[in-house]
Amino acid sequence: MASNENEKSKKNDDKNFDPSWLKGTSAEILLKPTEHKKNTKKDFSHPVYKKISKINGKINDMDEDDLVKSLNELSLDSTGKKEVLVKRLKSHYKEQNVKVEKCKFDFIGVIDFEATCTEVQTKNYPHEIIEFPIVLIDMKTLTIVDCFSSYCRPIINPKLTKFCTELTGIKQEQVDIADDFKVVLEKVEHWIESRELGKKYKFGIATDGPWDMQNFLNLQCFHSNIPYPKWAKKWIDVRKLFSNWLGVRRCNISRMLDFYEYEFEGNQHCGLDDAKNIARILIRLAKDGCEININDHLKKCLSTARLTDNDNSINESDESEQENQNQNDLN
Repeated sequence: MASNENEKSKKNDDKNFDPSWLKGTSAEILLKPTEHKKNTKKDFSHPVYKKISKINGKINDMDEDDLVKSLNELSLDSTGKKEVLVKRLKSHYKEQNVKVEKCKFDFIGVIDFEATCTEVQTKNYPHEIIEFPIVLIDMKTLTIVDCFSSYCRPIINPKLTKFCTELTGIKQEQVDIADDFKVVLEKVEHWIESRELGKKYKFGIATDGPWDMQNFLNLQCFHSNIPYPKWAKKWIDVRKLFSNWLGVRRCNISRMLDFYEYEFEGNQHCGLDDAKNIARILIRLAKDGCEININDHLKKCLSTARLTDNDNSINESDESEQENQNQNDLN
């Protein structure tokens, strides 16, 4: 009986409790109603997603001839491997039923460095950039609209190895008369500024894999004792983007082109030609409905040089990295 009376007394005390005394104290926050975070996840129970799921199921059952026929009837591109055709058709029907977010960038610059190298690579070999190309894509028209290209004179290993010249096609006399990397980077900065990239226009960088930025540019800035450029701290890894979009293992430029039944244009391991072909892949991904987002960033900056106030701060938007990354790379 005593226990029941104590419980009743406690309930009455709770009902009669006056919380006004908490005002003006550090516990005042307890008086505010709890705010629930807005649920930003999509409601996949919506009928439109059920409709898309049914369409996707039918597309999965189609053979290659049926896919080509359906794409032609919709006046869509019907070239490419079966994986490409399936994704293209699914993307089309998704766009018809769901508002798809447009590309966040006005322009994307595709970069593919060439660097000094030896036939037998060692872990601590000091790679130096010897070709610096940028291919500029207008993301509104999905066309290549401009290019920058310059050779760079290496300092640590000024004489190119036979293996390097045969691989890249870059001749010794071409780098001998070139500016050193520090001067070339200044030209790049001017090229970017003169086009108002990152200021008037939203601008991003794209590469084939993480190596151009994470390894080559990072190491070169360390060698040259200059700050790592802000605009290159985050980028679009096209190899990762392609792999996640089609659900295939990561592969090199030639194999990505092969999925679209494209031929490589130009010479492989020529930095400018590689960048142009990466741009072709990125344009095709965008046309097929792939959302083009930042998906990689600099993990550790090697350069200890201080950043200056004049460094370009180009669109360092905090985009989340894409999930479900495929771990196995094809060389």
